[in-house]
Amino acid sequence: MMRSIVINSCLILAVVLTGLGCARAARDTSGFALREETTVASGYENTWQTVKHVLREQGYEVYTMDKRGYFVAYTPLKRILWMQPKRTKFTVELARLSDNETVIAVESIRQIYGVTLLTHPNWHDRKQNDPAPGAALLEGIRTKLAEGGAPAESFADEVDAAAAKEEVLPVEEPAVIEAEDLTDPATP
Repeated sequence: MMRSIVINSCLILAVVLTGLGCARAARDTSGFALREETTVASGYENTWQTVKHVLREQGYEVYTMDKRGYFVAYTPLKRILWMQPKRTKFTVELARLSDNETVIAVESIRQIYGVTLLTHPNWHDRKQNDPAPGAALLEGIRTKLAEGGAPAESFADEVDAAAAKEEVLPVEEPAVIEAEDLTDPATP
């Protein structure tokens, strides 16, 4: 009887030690994303403004905009039956070929929010099987460029518009304080 308890305890201990405490490398996510590219007959600045406009128009949350031709945007968070949150991450890259040609590359990857005993809560990449979201974004950009592109607005115009909306407060004049004689009249 004692012998079976010792053997069972050793087996349980061996199973617990092999399953816990073993850190593993992060999942290799290379090849998880779907990438689509196209060349458009439009100037770089116009294409950049159009991509920004289409991302906002299609309801994506723009996380990063870089004038050098890099956008990161996310679909709104979705849950199925109040379970694990999911979203799609889009990376849009622009490259200037000439004055009137620009290459647009859209990369999409599916993400889930999760945590394990060994990791912090974070978004984790999963294989993107459906090319439709990236193709829809690329098609929206092509369509908008065919219509003439987005309205030309620059960052300076956005700042000027935001400044115009702010209320201008009147500036108060500084109060003038006259100096008092602080010498003691009793001292010679």
